Amino acid sequence: DGTGGLTLGDITASSLAATSTGGVITDAVGATVNVSGSTTLAASSGGTAANITLDNTSHNFAGTVNASGANLTLVDGTGGLTLGNITATGSLTSTSTGGVITQAAGSTVLVNGATTLSASQVTGGITVPASVTLDGAGNDFAGLVNVLSGAAVTLKDANSLNLGTVTATGDIRLASTGTLTLGSATVGGALYANSNGGSIVQSGPLLVAGMANFDAGTGVVSLTDVGNKLGVGSTVLASRYTIAGDALRDSAELAAKAQAGLQIVQSPVSAPVSSTAPPPLLLTAAPAAPAAPAAPAADSSAASSSSSSSSSSSGVGVTTSGSSAGVMIDVRGTAASTNSLMAAVSLPKGTAVTGAGFTFELPETVKAAAQQVTQLPQATLTDGAALPGWLKFDAQRLRFEADAVPDGAFPLQVLMTVGQQRVVVVISERTE
Repeated sequence: DGTGGLTLGDITASSLAATSTGGVITDAVGATVNVSGSTTLAASSGGTAANITLDNTSHNFAGTVNASGANLTLVDGTGGLTLGNITATGSLTSTSTGGVITQAAGSTVLVNGATTLSASQVTGGITVPASVTLDGAGNDFAGLVNVLSGAAVTLKDANSLNLGTVTATGDIRLASTGTLTLGSATVGGALYANSNGGSIVQSGPLLVAGMANFDAGTGVVSLTDVGNKLGVGSTVLASRYTIAGDALRDSAELAAKAQAGLQIVQSPVSAPVSSTAPPPLLLTAAPAAPAAPAAPAADSSAASSSSSSSSSSSGVGVTTSGSSAGVMIDVRGTAASTNSLMAAVSLPKGTAVTGAGFTFELPETVKAAAQQVTQLPQATLTDGAALPGWLKFDAQRLRFEADAVPDGAFPLQVLMTVGQQRVVVVISERTE
């Protein structure tokens, strides 16, 4: 259409190409567009991009949907939605009530405004979230990205990535090349955030049921929202970091500072403090230490800011006697203070590529907890599933062995249970 825009009625086709140079593309009320193959849409007016709005829930785009316009609204109510090459000078709203939202191989999603994604499906008469995967190497989300409904969520941006509200019942995997801004996120599984050297920051609280993994490379991780709740713990690779809401990391690092001759005291506060925001902490010389001026006041986030994590008695980067060369283990938390420990196991770069396998034994900090109970330790994946076939667990020695590691195996999270003690073992490869 080259005059007044294009309105689609009931369409059934093996493929669809719709172009309007005279204005918007939209759908008629109650119309159904059913395309078994690819769909290509382009809308403009006078050389300027125009809106595309296909928002009836009866639509079924079985193939790839390519679209170019201003504000794009694409809805699929049947079998999921596969995005191809998308160019939106305004916003993108993609909704699937019939399954996953995903991206065709080799395609690129470019959005200048906000992106809003929602994926669900009906299972057993109940509407449940479905996965959202937009992982194209050239994707560029210039505005806020919101995921209103998702199971597992994967988002990749060739530049900076700025999240708004994200809700996922499973894992969230995020990758940017530049600043990665985490919005208000609720994560039912684990969180993986990789900024490829950019800063990782936040604009809202993080509620993460599984392990929170932050990889900023030479960049900075600064997560200071007092509403953060990192349920299992966190792993960090960064030049320096500040993390609020990780109880395991906080308790381990404050304990390490106390052992180094510092005590923790509450600083005076001049205004009421929220129950979710404890008063800031001061580090002062311990009574037994030689007299010295008090250290500068620091808030609770500064108490957990450093270039590497402090640990319990195992120390940082410990190599145990039963481990392969180059395997380093960092245990966070103490068995005396919590029923949860986290052991970050760092393998040499290329472990999964060489196929040589690896072996490591958990350090004495964990073995001490195992000796306090009579039953043998158990090891599973964090969702309760059995360990992958390539990874073996020796309960007597608290030893893990792998003969050959498949590509893409890392990072891997294992849950070891020793009586009432839970030990989350996070196995990953070093990047250098």
